[in-house]
Amino acid sequence: MSITNPIHAAAVAHLAAALSRPDARACPEGLLRWTLASDIPAAPPIKAALLGGLLCCKADLGPALAPAPLIPRRAPSAARRAGSAASRRSAPSASTAHATPAPPDPWDLLQAHAALPSLVKFGADPAGRLALQAELPIGGSPDWGPRLANLRRGFARGLEIYRAGPVTPSAETHAPVEKPVCPPAGTPTAAGAPGSDPAETGAGCDALIALGAETEWPFAPQGPNRCAVPLETRRRGQTATVNTDGLQVHFSNELAVLETLSPVGREAVGRCLLLANGLVRLARLVLLPVDKGWSVQLEAVFDQFPTGREADDALCALSVGSDVVAGPLELLPEPAAAEAFLSVRGGPRDAERQQRERTI
Repeated sequence: MSITNPIHAAAVAHLAAALSRPDARACPEGLLRWTLASDIPAAPPIKAALLGGLLCCKADLGPALAPAPLIPRRAPSAARRAGSAASRRSAPSASTAHATPAPPDPWDLLQAHAALPSLVKFGADPAGRLALQAELPIGGSPDWGPRLANLRRGFARGLEIYRAGPVTPSAETHAPVEKPVCPPAGTPTAAGAPGSDPAETGAGCDALIALGAETEWPFAPQGPNRCAVPLETRRRGQTATVNTDGLQVHFSNELAVLETLSPVGREAVGRCLLLANGLVRLARLVLLPVDKGWSVQLEAVFDQFPTGREADDALCALSVGSDVVAGPLELLPEPAAAEAFLSVRGGPRDAERQQRERTI
């Protein structure tokens, strides 16, 4: 594998040098592949690989979201029941000897994203197998020391949530949902332009506007420490909000507000969002409680002020993710569509569907 782009080659060399430092705690596993040490004991390994300008990190969590249903068995004969009665009196019951923790609720995991640092997220494959994932852009020569530290901290926190049960996000974790309003096309947004007076927008907004100038995305001031950016999506009217709080920068786009859902619709939406998390790089989907129900947001959070390349990748990820998820969010609240999604071959309920077919 050769790297012909000089800029990309320099970024790869910068990353490789950072991962070779002792405090990075990274073990090379091959060409542009590493294993990162975890901050907690008995944790699954964090596998990292360079793919398409992103450092893609993943730790498999093992079991699927839902256990396979038990295959019905014939009733035992009277002799077999009598022969095993004594052993059942002294042995622990099957429910206690082979008890397994309840499978995680996708909605709990999606809510827990609000409490996860950095870009770490829960994702799932079509069969429901869970993993912790994160993708970090390598362009722009970022400061890898704090980024790798935040990455390990996010994986450790995610594993703690997975093992102990999700936490309910607090009001301090995310700002209240507020739809941004972008000015008409052609409205100047650079520092010094009308509506971008530092006295009105604050120094944080000035930093965001300067960041937007690096990316060529039109950042429009929306008040102190906040800008709006129209996304490049097939669906019109998709606008991202960019907030800054110190060094942290939060990119987000509200995709839908879900009110009343049937149980099957709730399951389908949750599984679909976790599946999208596994497919869409860099961004993650989060569920936030609002007055009317649940806000579905796509976000990318940087704990260190992002480079222009990181901001550009984040807005591209929000654009792609919005197109991927917006359609299913319109269909899956309908019970018929939810049943079809869950029962499709290779999907979450494929094993259950095949079992029903075998017993007919």
